[in-house]
Amino acid sequence: MLDKWKIFLAFSFILTLVISGMGISPQVANAYPTLSDGWYRIQPMHDLRRSIDALGPQVSYQGGRGNNLHMWDTLDVPQQKFYLKKNKDGSFSLRSGYGNGYVTVHNKGNGANLYVMPWSERNIDASRSFYLLSAGNSSYHIMSKLGLNLNFDCEGAQKRNGANVQLWTKENNSLHHRWRFVRVRN
Repeated sequence: MLDKWKIFLAFSFILTLVISGMGISPQVANAYPTLSDGWYRIQPMHDLRRSIDALGPQVSYQGGRGNNLHMWDTLDVPQQKFYLKKNKDGSFSLRSGYGNGYVTVHNKGNGANLYVMPWSERNIDASRSFYLLSAGNSSYHIMSKLGLNLNFDCEGAQKRNGANVQLWTKENNSLHHRWRFVRVRN
């Protein structure tokens, strides 16, 4: 029995080294298990009648103009469709179906707003990169590459049109920090 335990520990240690060498955090190594590149609608698990919408209030950021992400009744419209694309480092980016901008993090603290900004694919950096971590029941935590403790959050667990989508420290397994990806056609 002791030998099996030693083998398990050695294997776990080697796997952690391999994953770390690939630039993937061990906590999110299996974070992209069932979703493939493609178009999705992203819904908060606490209110499946709504979806993330890219037509929030306009903002200026780093010399560009973009839109704040917010929640809205689910409709079959471009601003509620996002192209999920896996990046070379294991993270992923989200491109909006409305205007082809990328979801971008404004800063890396609690309450940081999420915007859709008109960046090109070659400008994908940590502020436009995320990890998915399975949260059970076909839902995911969407974590910022700027800080894995920061997750997409529906501000105040609100269930109304216009509720802000922001980053917040993950709180247990709260439904307003868990998201469902529904495959859609563009």
